Amino acid sequence: MVGNRYAAELIRLLKAKDISETLVLQGTGLTWDSLDSGKQTVHKRQMEQLVVNAMRLAQEPDLGLQFGKRLNTNTHGILGYALMSAATMREVVNVWLKYYKLSFADLDLIYRIVDDTYILAVDIKTEQNAIRQFMVETVFASMYTTAVFLLNENLRDAEIWFDYPEPAYASRYFETFPIRISFAREQCQFRVPLSVLDARLASANTAAARIYQQQCDAMLETMKQRHGTARTVQKLMLQHSSNFPRINEAATQLHMSERTLRRKLAAENTSFQEVLNDVRHRIACEYLQSTTLSVADVADLLGFTDPSNFRRAFAQWGGVSPAAYRRQKTADND
Repeated sequence: MVGNRYAAELIRLLKAKDISETLVLQGTGLTWDSLDSGKQTVHKRQMEQLVVNAMRLAQEPDLGLQFGKRLNTNTHGILGYALMSAATMREVVNVWLKYYKLSFADLDLIYRIVDDTYILAVDIKTEQNAIRQFMVETVFASMYTTAVFLLNENLRDAEIWFDYPEPAYASRYFETFPIRISFAREQCQFRVPLSVLDARLASANTAAARIYQQQCDAMLETMKQRHGTARTVQKLMLQHSSNFPRINEAATQLHMSERTLRRKLAAENTSFQEVLNDVRHRIACEYLQSTTLSVADVADLLGFTDPSNFRRAFAQWGGVSPAAYRRQKTADND
């Protein structure tokens, strides 16, 4: 989780428990006045330290669930407004898949459809295992709360899977998610019937949706403008786009160890895989928009041995399938 809105909301939660913001902010380099006014950027390591402090001070195992329920459409800012103005839940999901990095930079989402079920697999990237469960709880509580708000009804036939054993405070999960819940699964998943995606939303506003999504596009593009080591890695990948280097090969060419490269990228709030995904996505978009190459050919050019893996990856990167992206761009040019 990265963003001053989320950091400020976590501190408000702790303040409501009579815990001083000074204690919560210890060791983060952040100030409450700057966060509360929305003027301070929060990096991944700062947010993780904030979570560590909050867990230690609150001593409440379900703090992640409490926090996630507070992250509603308003807390998500422009992304939240884009979600609210969507026409259907299907559009909500597509908007979320395209722009979720604006809210949760350390989150990976991959979707697939099995029979009549839409499955959203969730993975949290953090080197601090102690806070991973907190972050998983936060993400799922936020997604569920937001979906219920938009639908104005509970997701009766939905199901949530968690990839860790049932915790001692499982009763708090069942209060937060009044649906089917499973623990000790192979991965974290949000599972909903496909029919739910066809539900139309009372808050739909086509004109507003277009404006908010354009703002999200601009924010995402700004976020992708690499600097420092990430920019150097990006340039290296673009120079070798016919055969992308592995991280150890990139480190060698940049005259540093793999560990140092990882550390430098982490300090810039990114990773080698994120930079690679960004480059692949940009090149794929160019191929799909400017050539008549088949999706399978584009996949092969980008180093995917299986076109289906490319289709899933492209949808994860941009929120739409390669075919849908091409149709959209063709329509825009007509």
